Amino acid sequence: MQVTRSARRAAWGIGVVWVFTLIGSGAIVFGRYLGWWRQHDTDASFAALSLVLAGATIVSLFSQMLLHEPRGYIGRVSASICGAVVIAATAALVLLLVLGR
Repeated sequence: MQVTRSARRAAWGIGVVWVFTLIGSGAIVFGRYLGWWRQHDTDASFAALSLVLAGATIVSLFSQMLLHEPRGYIGRVSASICGAVVIAATAALVLLLVLGR
């Protein structure tokens, strides 16, 4: 079975969102672990994770619109956002361990 060009581009669009979320979440978790943030308010880290997730949603919508392929748009956006939610939730659990809550 041969992979079509549009399927390959769709996979790249989904992967871009996942990498964006992974980099953003990783920066927050490692930044908190290494003490880059001197804030005493630990909820700021979780607020930053929600901003990364919001950014991933916007990147997902735009990256899939750039494909100019209307068929499967909802499925591709859903896959992008669901993957981003899983990555952000995992980062939140790791952040709970880092913060010692």
